[in-house]
Amino acid sequence: MEFTNQLYRYAQAGARRATMDEAVDSLLLLLAPMAPHVSAELWERRRGGHVHAERWPEADPELSRVERTTLVVQVNGKVRDRIEVDTSIDAAEAERLALAGPRVQEMLEGREPRKVIVRPPGLVNVVI
Repeated sequence: MEFTNQLYRYAQAGARRATMDEAVDSLLLLLAPMAPHVSAELWERRRGGHVHAERWPEADPELSRVERTTLVVQVNGKVRDRIEVDTSIDAAEAERLALAGPRVQEMLEGREPRKVIVRPPGLVNVVI
């Protein structure tokens, strides 16, 4: 459904015909195992032949690589901040960013935390 919604937005923005054709063909190929009759009928109308005789689309791992993620900062188990960070962030940098945040500084009130639990790149939990 997400792919279809993106195609609709792309079409409304003035899609290139070749790109749109490739996207619809990929959608039909991906849909074929789950909705074989509908995808076969649509493929036959678009391209002729059988959708189930076509090769499965190959994924490009470089396109699915996530570069940034949200680091959740908790104080005593309650979410106090969210920071956008690189997925390759190390524990020391994650802790430094979390402790430097204004919401965390406000909760600490100048005290040192008793414990800081760091699970990069997704979570830092500060125990007061």
